[in-house]
Amino acid sequence: MLQNDRPQLIQGFIPDPATSHALQDESRAPIQRLILGSGVIKTFAFSFVPVKLGVVRRWARWLREKRKPVIPHRTITKGFMTTKKAAEKNGLHSVLAAPGRSPEIPETADLYGWLVGSWELEVRHYLADLGATGLKGEVHFGWVLEGRAVQDVWIYPPRSKRTAGMDKSMNTYGTTLRVWDGQIQAWRVTWINPVSGTHDKLIGRWSGKDVMQVGTRSDGTPIRWSFTEIRANSFRWLGEALLPDGKTWKLEAEFRGRRMKE
Repeated sequence: MLQNDRPQLIQGFIPDPATSHALQDESRAPIQRLILGSGVIKTFAFSFVPVKLGVVRRWARWLREKRKPVIPHRTITKGFMTTKKAAEKNGLHSVLAAPGRSPEIPETADLYGWLVGSWELEVRHYLADLGATGLKGEVHFGWVLEGRAVQDVWIYPPRSKRTAGMDKSMNTYGTTLRVWDGQIQAWRVTWINPVSGTHDKLIGRWSGKDVMQVGTRSDGTPIRWSFTEIRANSFRWLGEALLPDGKTWKLEAEFRGRRMKE
């Protein structure tokens, strides 16, 4: 008995006295013996029908594969395209990103819509004066969550300059989520930088022509961040912390942003 229960096909030619005159030509009387795992032999003889050997081989191949599910190439391609379209429709970016501001947010309260896009950063100050170092960065903004929030990703050094083992004190790859809160008519701002473990929360409002964000660090230190000198293609960002005397604000970070060319 065969170990494999799957039928095996053997092509061959068995002399048949009744049709010996037809077996003189190999193109005639091909015999297809189907040997089953149970040991039963079934013989299919086409002794009296001239058949080309290639046709019989194709027929044998079909018998051999008939128990396998046949998936045409076009079905595979269609399935791949369907999966790809589903990913585009259901992927994280497609469900997170929004085309613009939600109508729930008054136009006069739109603090961050002007930032949408990509910006180059010049790091002027970060815990120390860095104006002479030429440290660069990048930041990308976009509407998310059906237009009820603006999210960004701040990166410095920029992706093109990042290497393994960088000093964490000068390494940022974090995100800010700014969510409109209609109850307080202001923006709730959350900043997280996984590289350093920083987690800050602030409230954002207009302050004249500037965007002022006031809050605390995770350790309770009061902080304030501001977008100033706002132009269509540039801005200045300042980060300050309140000293223990409760009166003096210390500059901790200063960035100059310039919109990237598309």
